[in-house]
Amino acid sequence: MIIDEHKKLGIDKIKQDVLHISPKNNRKKFDRLKALMVASFSFYGKLFTKADGRKIKLEKSIFNDSKTLLKMHNELMELRHNYVAHSGEEKIEYVNIKLMLDAKRERNVPPLLVRTFNQPDTFNNEFLDEFLQVCKFLLEKVNRKIKLYESKFYKNLTPYYMDMYYKLSEKQN
Repeated sequence: MIIDEHKKLGIDKIKQDVLHISPKNNRKKFDRLKALMVASFSFYGKLFTKADGRKIKLEKSIFNDSKTLLKMHNELMELRHNYVAHSGEEKIEYVNIKLMLDAKRERNVPPLLVRTFNQPDTFNNEFLDEFLQVCKFLLEKVNRKIKLYESKFYKNLTPYYMDMYYKLSEKQN
């Protein structure tokens, strides 16, 4: 969406150093794009920073095979730290993972792992394209890791663990 808006405004044809003299009627559009970018940097940076309330973070070593992606990551983290940083302690954005059990245990339906995501609702195009490449790379890596852990979970799903999950569920009700 940000890239599309840049193109509509002609930002992809404007040198970065003259954006501040854009027509006043575009000011609100520029401000919205800026807000979207700030949100993007903030969310991206949280993946790689430690904060109370989050138990996991990615390491920049994930980019060891690509100097281009690592360079962009470092630039994004610098923007995050020096421009839009916040700690993540307020739990404004979070992912919950829940184990859903069949209410009628006798059907022998395996439990289901469910993820719920909560998140509150410029730059030149080359930068945006590189940012998008980094995000796609991370999404692929994280999805592969999630599938690996889900596979291990289901592989180790024995009757003992099924019974334990149901007993824990009964205690919480």
